[in-house]
Amino acid sequence: MPVNSKHIEPQFKKTFNPKIGLITLSTDLTMENDFYSVGRDLPIDIFVNRIKNYNPLTKDNLLKMYDQLESVTKDILPNEKIDAVAYGCTSGTIAIGEEKIESKIQQAKPGCYVTTPITSAIKAINQMKIKK
Repeated sequence: MPVNSKHIEPQFKKTFNPKIGLITLSTDLTMENDFYSVGRDLPIDIFVNRIKNYNPLTKDNLLKMYDQLESVTKDILPNEKIDAVAYGCTSGTIAIGEEKIESKIQQAKPGCYVTTPITSAIKAINQMKIKK
């Protein structure tokens, strides 16, 4: 008995959602879910990796994350371009510094936009013209 089949022309996706990388603390219980909740209805794809953090919370322990930033970022979709990377540690951003964080992340994912909680807060304050 012959099989009736129909030729279907393959269709490839012509546009892709921006890829957003999230670096969250290895002990964080909420940030990943929060990011997925906020991004649920947005045309973005979120990819997460965790960075080891050390207790107790001291400046010296926060600074230890600096040396891990490049490798943790590289492991978010290895060898793939990412549009933006969010480093999700406010205290770590203050201890390490926004510029150093951006530099390390850029070494792993050149050309991506980098943000931190501090970067976002400053941008929001400026955009809302808050003076006090």
